[in-house]
Amino acid sequence: MSALLPLRPYQLEAVEAVEAAWTRGVRRPAVVLPTGAGKTVVFAHLAARWLERGREMSTGRVLVLAHRAELLDQAARRIKDVAPGLCVGTVAAGLDETDADVIVGSVQTLRLARRRSALADVGLIVTDECHHATAASYRAVYDAMPGAHMLGVTATMSRGDGQALGQVWDEIVYRRGIVEMIRDGHLADVRGIRVQVPDLDLSGVKVSRGDYAEGALGTALEASLAPEVVASAYLEHAADRKGLLFAPTVSSAQLLADALTGAGVAAEVVHGAMAAGERRAVLRRFETGATQVLSNCMVLTEGFDSPSASAAVIARPTRSAPLYVQMAGRVLRPYPGKEHALVLDVVGATAMHSLASLATLAGAPVRDGQSLTEAETEEAEREDRRARERLIHAGPVDAVEVDLFGASAFRWHQTRGGLWYIATGLRYWALIPGAEPGTYDVTWIAQRAPLDGKRGAFAQTGVSEISMAMAWAERGASDDDLGGTISGKGKHWHRKRPSEKQAAFASSLGIVITDDMRALDVSDAIDRIMAGRAIDARMLPWLAAQGRDVPAPLAL
Repeated sequence: MSALLPLRPYQLEAVEAVEAAWTRGVRRPAVVLPTGAGKTVVFAHLAARWLERGREMSTGRVLVLAHRAELLDQAARRIKDVAPGLCVGTVAAGLDETDADVIVGSVQTLRLARRRSALADVGLIVTDECHHATAASYRAVYDAMPGAHMLGVTATMSRGDGQALGQVWDEIVYRRGIVEMIRDGHLADVRGIRVQVPDLDLSGVKVSRGDYAEGALGTALEASLAPEVVASAYLEHAADRKGLLFAPTVSSAQLLADALTGAGVAAEVVHGAMAAGERRAVLRRFETGATQVLSNCMVLTEGFDSPSASAAVIARPTRSAPLYVQMAGRVLRPYPGKEHALVLDVVGATAMHSLASLATLAGAPVRDGQSLTEAETEEAEREDRRARERLIHAGPVDAVEVDLFGASAFRWHQTRGGLWYIATGLRYWALIPGAEPGTYDVTWIAQRAPLDGKRGAFAQTGVSEISMAMAWAERGASDDDLGGTISGKGKHWHRKRPSEKQAAFASSLGIVITDDMRALDVSDAIDRIMAGRAIDARMLPWLAAQGRDVPAPLAL
């Protein structure tokens, strides 16, 4: 089997749980992981392992089903990120790449028998966002391939309309909760603020299939003070944050974006009817920071990932727990400097009790401004008091800054030029902007070679998410045979005073050593200077010559 992106421990548990379920005869298992937990990493590994066995047992190819163009593109990119050795093709609309080992297919396209005719040898069907699987379009594909094993992955195994997903999925074989992922450092903690619009009366808004009808809800929002109140709340609570705003209709999304722009917050609208090129341009401006807030009409709830976004405005009040989880989950991915995410819940003067909220994510009451981990701890303490019939003083739980790789064994740094790196004994493993905007390349750079010296071949190119690119760099650093890794966390010498040799070298570089500096602090200061000489001096001019994005310099 060719090299695969390393799995986190819980991802390996999920892979093993699925394979164990297939072994004991469960043909349609499902996995529930929060947004940002790496569902694609899990099913890409399962696809690679399935195909590896298939070379001996003829188990058939892998089909990955998704229901929107964004999800198709994302799945194809992520599978290639995780398993570069796999041949991945797409079947959707004008694309008919049916010769691939892994086929990412549009369910709308494959419900047509003539488009399925070349896929008779599929042995495994993976359904992304599998809470949609009760729809007739999905059933048509499943019924046409009755001998195939199946796997469903989703962030929420429930539907707002109450349809029973047990009709499709036999058993949830692995599940992780949002709060559990936050505590382990894999997701950012999140705080919530209720933004009350005094003249928004939801009691009169039509309800359809258990939730507010989008058209009626949009009309109510537009007739209220919601745009002005939302803009004011954003300035007060999230002025320095990139944000995603969820609205029920295109017109309400535009009205809210206009209010934000009028208040000095650069906002743009993205919706399903936009031309693909126009939508890409808007998303690109958001990624570069030219646009601070994306106001969308329900097109970013699934399949959109922007780890740098740290605020969500839920201007689409909902009774649906699955929908709320999808919206809030879009801003929970960790990112450098993101101490916690913020959710602004737009609520009316009535019907507040029926709305989904952060309590939906926590499974416990959440006060305004309280984080999920604080709420969970508070609820656990209440339960403990009730069970033991005595007061437990556990003390408050502070929000913890989430390292981009909180569970990583490596320490990551940035050069003054803004490039991320880790150091091994004789070279750096660095991330640089890829040829396609929003992607990353992974390469190694010799630490002490002259400026015309070695830059290694790219370990991976065009990786579509920073966390995956970092995982590939860590794999390279772990396998590095040019010296022991010095970027690990928790080394025995980290808290010692700097040695005479270390202090002398630091002084030669112009570093002033203060009394409170540990050996780790001095090492980091030295490393940033040396990394700047090795990485910035080589890579920044190269990036400019290639016409790639050049990061903004940092004041370190």
